[in-house]
Amino acid sequence: ISSFLFGHECPKRKLEPRSDTPLINPQHRTKFPKKYILSFVIVSLVAALSAIEYGVIVPSMNPYLKHLSGGESPETFFGMCFGFYNGVSIISSFLFGLWVDRRPTKEVLACGLLMSTLGSLLYALASAFGTPWVVFFARLLTGMGSATFTIALVFVARVTTGSQRTQFINYLSAFSMLGMVLGPLLTFVFAFVPMGRVGPFDFSSFTLPGYCMALLFLIHLILVLVLLREPPRTGVRGADVAVDSAEAEADVSAEAEEIQGKEATGETEAHPAHVPTLRETLNPTTVLIILLAFVTTTPAQIIEGALTPILGRNFGFQQGGNAIVLGCVAIVFITVYLVSSVLSDKGLKDRWLVFIGLVFTGIAWIAGLFLFPPSPHLVPAALFFPVLFLTALGIPWLQNPLASCLTRSVPEQCQGLWIGVFAFFVNIASLLGPLWGGLVLDLSHGDTTLLFASMVILWGIAGILWVGAYHRIDIPRSAFEAVRLHQSEDGDPTAKANDAIV
Repeated sequence: ISSFLFGHECPKRKLEPRSDTPLINPQHRTKFPKKYILSFVIVSLVAALSAIEYGVIVPSMNPYLKHLSGGESPETFFGMCFGFYNGVSIISSFLFGLWVDRRPTKEVLACGLLMSTLGSLLYALASAFGTPWVVFFARLLTGMGSATFTIALVFVARVTTGSQRTQFINYLSAFSMLGMVLGPLLTFVFAFVPMGRVGPFDFSSFTLPGYCMALLFLIHLILVLVLLREPPRTGVRGADVAVDSAEAEADVSAEAEEIQGKEATGETEAHPAHVPTLRETLNPTTVLIILLAFVTTTPAQIIEGALTPILGRNFGFQQGGNAIVLGCVAIVFITVYLVSSVLSDKGLKDRWLVFIGLVFTGIAWIAGLFLFPPSPHLVPAALFFPVLFLTALGIPWLQNPLASCLTRSVPEQCQGLWIGVFAFFVNIASLLGPLWGGLVLDLSHGDTTLLFASMVILWGIAGILWVGAYHRIDIPRSAFEAVRLHQSEDGDPTAKANDAIV
């Protein structure tokens, strides 16, 4: 694939691991800097609030639109609000990535939270305007602010070493799944809140979610402005230094102490003087990782989009039953994220984390393809829920190690750009997957054969890409950083960097 895309041979000699390289690196563990613990918790709330907002706003939006449109059927308008929200989020994820490479993280994150605050407030005030178009523009504004998760990933990349990165990205995702659980619970609490008008504000089951999210986003915005510590942009903590000589290790330590001293005296630059462009940093590793992320995310989103119709057709589940199933899936996700974090902390390589996910999802989707009965027969619970459980066990292993690997394969000056590109393609997959899943079920009248066949095909492509990317995942640090950290006046910096990577 790399030769086809770039027209040259891949440097296999430089990418082959040593024969004595263990599956788990016993010297892998490093400590997370204590001064960034509070900031990491604050940034993690970005993931949680985005998930809570989804669980609170989306269930109330359809009846809210119906109320504002005078009882007319708003399904088309609901689709517009939902689709444009996702579309704006896809574009803003890429733009926020570009922005954070050039400006302080706190500035970009605060602007995103301000957009979410104003969007949620506008959503609640739509009842005062009496038109569903206010809800539409409110969702556009909130969709722009929802790209703050990209900023959270950039923050993690800048305050962790390469060995820690997968672990802490998993923590971010665990916070997101926790928000998925808390969102429906918060909706349940709203049922016991007294409704009425307080001054100019109308509190009802339609507007209360908007007011609640506006308040939560505002509190988070204040925490970011007051307590968030700006992450370093020097590259010392960006990845692990894999060197064999004590001399090279001493050089790196000396450089780290020098940069830390500059940070203490405020002599470091607020942002890098030159940010490499997408074209300058494009390489086979980044292409393979993004393709693998896209191909693994798409089938996961296909099953997510088809889950509710399958539950309704086969088991007669309504909103309550669907919420229970989704809550159980979220708990499985959280558990897997924590287990993956522990294994990553112990030194298990990212390529094997992805492999574990491919094994679980492969077993689940192949079983669904060959064991689920064709329509009009119903799928028995004894078959469906084990397949769903294996799918939930497999999906959390896939995306986060790839995001971690991507940040280690590009210069730190443009990590925001590449995380934005990564989020762009993942969000595209998140948009196309449910559309395909719903379309297949409609055309096949509930038959799941074609649904699982498409997922198995994508899973096979992912397996081929995993084999192709085997020696490119887990590069200990980017070639750009290795050149910078191992260069000397007398030696060849490129050769030393290649030796460090090997």
